[in-house]
Amino acid sequence: MAQEIQLIQHKLTDMLATLIEFLDQQGIEYVAVGGTVLGAYRHLGFIPWDDDIDVFMEFESYHKFLRLFAEFENYKRRTSKERL
Repeated sequence: MAQEIQLIQHKLTDMLATLIEFLDQQGIEYVAVGGTVLGAYRHLGFIPWDDDIDVFMEFESYHKFLRLFAEFENYKRRTSKERL
């Protein structure tokens, strides 16, 4: 079980890095909260049993994220079809 959690945490770290890069590029404000902050502070990473990341955005920022991410996903779909 511990190895499974570590694998999940490794994937989450990659996902969070990608999310942060996207949010920073788009100028979307966010903040880590909850267990994500506690793990970073107390464990210099994850809480050993934590299997999620907690990110907060204000309402307007969240809707901007949804809109831009949907556009990004549509772009990815179009370009991948063009390559086929």
